[in-house]
Amino acid sequence: MLVIGAGIFGVSFFLAYFMQGVLGYSPTTSGLLLSTEIISLVITASLAGQVISRTGRYKALAVVAAVIVAIGGWLLTQLNTETSGIDVVWRLIFFGAGLGLLYPSLMVAAQNALPQSMLGTISGATQFFEEMGAIIGVTLVGALVTGRLAGELSAAPPRRTRGPRRPDPAAQ
Repeated sequence: MLVIGAGIFGVSFFLAYFMQGVLGYSPTTSGLLLSTEIISLVITASLAGQVISRTGRYKALAVVAAVIVAIGGWLLTQLNTETSGIDVVWRLIFFGAGLGLLYPSLMVAAQNALPQSMLGTISGATQFFEEMGAIIGVTLVGALVTGRLAGELSAAPPRRTRGPRRPDPAAQ
């Protein structure tokens, strides 16, 4: 559950900044592009829930989902200044699909680990750990982004601004 929280919040939080600051999208456009991750997550979570309820098997699905999340995370690290909106979208859909497959698999695995009288407890605990994952994910991804940004800025030569600087009217 830590992975799911980290994936949803860590990626979404900083990818919005990437799309706005690096790719030049407006906040509205970057939000629309990010919504594809959540839409694919919801669809695949629903499908995974149906598969698990019909077959009763969830372990193999959890393994496949973890691999998809790992590959999707790696694909998202390959974004750069030349990345198009379509590239961002398909990577987000892939990553979100992995998270959507993983969520019900882990929830069923956690619920099967305890007696039925403890289902409420384990459901609450999984939500807690998902939120902890969100906190840790945002922190870790933030540290990675900041570290890489500092390295890239120190390696790049300074660029001149276009035209003369305009005086600040408030300073006069």
